[in-house]
Amino acid sequence: MKKFTTASALALVISGVPAVADVTPQQVWDDLETYMEKFGYQVEATEAMAGDTLTVTDITMSFDIPEEEGSFAFTMDQMTLTDQGDGTVLLGFAEELPLVMKGLQDGQSIMDMTMMLGQQGLKMVVSGEPNNLTYDYTADEMSVRVSEITVDGESMSGEDMKIDVAMKGLAGKSVVVRADGLQKVDQDQTAEVLEFDIAFQDPDSGDNVTFAGNYSGIKSTGNTAVPLDLDLSDPSQLMTSGLAGGAKMSHSGGQANFKVMGSDNVDVAMSSTSGSLDVSLSEDGIAYDVAGTGSQATVSGPMPFPLSLAMEKSGFSLMIPTKPNDGPKDAKLSFEMAGFTMDDMLWMMFDGGNVLPRDPATIALDLQAKVTPFLNIFDPKDAEKLESGDVMPGELNEVTLSNLLIEAIGGKIMGTGAFVFDNTDLTSFDGMPRPEGQLNLRAEGINGVLDKLVEMGLLSSSDVGGARMMMAMFTEKGETADSMSSVIEINAEGHILANGQRIQ
Repeated sequence: MKKFTTASALALVISGVPAVADVTPQQVWDDLETYMEKFGYQVEATEAMAGDTLTVTDITMSFDIPEEEGSFAFTMDQMTLTDQGDGTVLLGFAEELPLVMKGLQDGQSIMDMTMMLGQQGLKMVVSGEPNNLTYDYTADEMSVRVSEITVDGESMSGEDMKIDVAMKGLAGKSVVVRADGLQKVDQDQTAEVLEFDIAFQDPDSGDNVTFAGNYSGIKSTGNTAVPLDLDLSDPSQLMTSGLAGGAKMSHSGGQANFKVMGSDNVDVAMSSTSGSLDVSLSEDGIAYDVAGTGSQATVSGPMPFPLSLAMEKSGFSLMIPTKPNDGPKDAKLSFEMAGFTMDDMLWMMFDGGNVLPRDPATIALDLQAKVTPFLNIFDPKDAEKLESGDVMPGELNEVTLSNLLIEAIGGKIMGTGAFVFDNTDLTSFDGMPRPEGQLNLRAEGINGVLDKLVEMGLLSSSDVGGARMMMAMFTEKGETADSMSSVIEINAEGHILANGQRIQ
């Protein structure tokens, strides 16, 4: 939540927040104050109206952390709000705006961060009416530069540390609506280029570390819903009172470079043709989805030659419910690493005779499930119960394997299946709920792979003979050469069968 509110504060300051009636500078400022206060900030500022412009100076936004007896504070010198005479308000910021964030504990400073927020060609116009404002903005460039960080009295700045992030060619819109007991924020933004340059010196080893790169075609959308009566001092309410949020981000290609210079030099060059991230969070559950295409990496370091890797497509997806329910809820897990290749120098380390096929490898897994949570993982009291081991987090009711694919070095394994679980029977499978269902497996080219491993000397003939005997026991010959299949079934009595033959 701390990260969420901090990010919201920065996003509001440098890229806008909330279509169409007249609105005044004072109404816009009041709305901004309310916006921040609903995220738990205390706002202090000096206001001065002159003609059609409201100037707000000495802005301080602070956030208390009750359980940790600490606080964070942001300060900003000035912003202007100008009535444009057409019912809209123009927001103005300096081209370089210092922003100071302080972390306090027991009245003592434990962390200070000084950032410079920069903008070139920023134009931000507010329209609408109180409790329903739209912020439209464009900018040639917006940037964040961290100039100094002090943690527990240790300061990093100048040559010891650099954090620069810039977005160029921005355009976006943010809408803030307060209605039906909620403050809702919807944001939509594009940028031509995102650039970043991070460098620091490891205080322990003395190594210099750099991470720099750029990505193009940036698109992002986001939404949050915050109850107007949310008590931020009560952590147990945070995800049980309607608080929800989500974000989608993508790029159309880019590159990055990671270097460590010191006793052991390491240089990693990375690139991709596209990437995306989709995250949502609510009292009902968490969903996370990340994907990429055209990924490449070259690693240079202590080894005598660089290593190159590539992947055509990759992805990871997770969805889980997070609070107790009357019945089973949907969950899922998927993983994909498709078209993976590595250069011949790496192959030569273990296959100098070029015995194994070097076709692109793929690993994919797609699982759907029904689960019944017993605890709310966002409730601190429930989290304590889980850590103590006194209660189970939930129970597994159903699992469906819609896709399993492992394809590499000339062999392929495929699978599908489905099982239901009897949580009243914890004895048949040694404390595990008794499953009932079947798993369908099919394999191709496995005998060929075993022959090649013997040829390479990685397996002996006796090892392969034992493996083939086991496969003969649990599989049936397939329709094509060097293919086999197996149906593994668990019935209602807890018996395990392979192709109809009981094995347990």
